[in-house]
Amino acid sequence: MSFPHEAPDAHPIPPSLRLFRELALETMIRVQGGSMEPAIPAGESVRLRGDSAPPRVGDVVAFWDGIRVVVHRVQRVIEEEGRICFETRGDANPKPDTWVGAEQMVGRIVAFPPPGSLVTRLRLFCKRALRALGACRRDCGFPLGSLGVPNQPEPTAAKLPLALQSVLRRRLDLSVRSANDDLLVRSSLGTAVHVLNSTAREIWERLNGSVSLEEIAAELGRRYQRDLRDDVLQLASALREMGLVEDARP
Repeated sequence: MSFPHEAPDAHPIPPSLRLFRELALETMIRVQGGSMEPAIPAGESVRLRGDSAPPRVGDVVAFWDGIRVVVHRVQRVIEEEGRICFETRGDANPKPDTWVGAEQMVGRIVAFPPPGSLVTRLRLFCKRALRALGACRRDCGFPLGSLGVPNQPEPTAAKLPLALQSVLRRRLDLSVRSANDDLLVRSSLGTAVHVLNSTAREIWERLNGSVSLEEIAAELGRRYQRDLRDDVLQLASALREMGLVEDARP
């Protein structure tokens, strides 16, 4: 067996990462991109443990690519003449990465965010909502928007961007019905049904016109022991774009 021709020369990892690996230390790192979704949503934190043992197929590892630490899943592992090389791919990526030398490995991901955690569901909702809002299409009848996103956007006046000091309130001209943990919200024009998952519902029900987004984020942050200010702001912006809430202050 021989190494694939595209196997790169080893990028020496920085001394600090080498020490982290050799001492088998642990730390929390924040994943910036969405290449590992849905297992690791963009912006989510995971626990990394330093490890120099050869990776196994299926492991989610962190390795040094010469510029940054990359977190991807191992697809294949080969060994020849004492050198180990492995191929990785992000779960959401269509193609694998270039081959990596085992000496570039920093460690393994040993703790993932719970699939039903508030932060995970919140970020997935925001991502899908904003993506769908950018690709709205005209429809007729009474369509059911994906994850609360209407197929046809409601006509709204131009609005200023939200800030953490913004105070929003639920619109009163909506028809609301529970569906297990989700919430079905029908617009006043009757052209769309918005489906809010339990996370979006939790935020939406707190938008009563008397508390700011920062206060809501602080309340939930204390409960979940996370900084949720950016997440609450992004979700509130999506809810306003969907026409489910409005500014409480002129």
